[in-house]
Order: sequence, then structure tokens, then C-alpha cells
Amino acid sequence: SGGEKNLLQLAKLAAGNANLLLLDEPLTNIDREMRERVMTFLEEEYLGKRTIVFVSHDMDEVSRLCGRRIILDTSLKVE
Repeated sequence: SGGEKNLLQLAKLAAGNANLLLLDEPLTNIDREMRERVMTFLEEEYLGKRTIVFVSHDMDEVSRLCGRRIILDTSLKVE
């Protein structure tokens, strides 16, 4: 399933020692309990130690992991 693929990719990242994580909707299709476990892992292992670029529609997830946020809104006109 999509959730299992996401978890596998996150496990591969966790096994590495990257200083930068690029996560695009990493918790999509993952059940609530596993989401909490992944978020806790990211907070404990990465928060404040490495850079995370975390793309999500869930602002609670973004706020939990990211000290600085860039919010893209397609209704804004950028010139």
C-alpha cells in the first residue's frame, strides 16, 4: 500500500545519516498510531539536529516539526 511504501522510505532515511531531509507528504496513507510514532521519531532524532523540509497539507504536522514555515497559497498573486 501507499502507507507501507512511505514507511519503507522513511526507514531508509532513518538508516542513513543525512543532514537534510526532504519529506513530501510523508505521512499520507499511514494510520494515526503509526503517524504519531513517526512524528515522535522525527522529533527525537532530527528536530534541532538536522534540517527538515516537510511538505504537508496538515498544518499541525508542520507546526510540530518546523520552527520556520513557508506557506504557499495558490490564491495569492506573486509578481
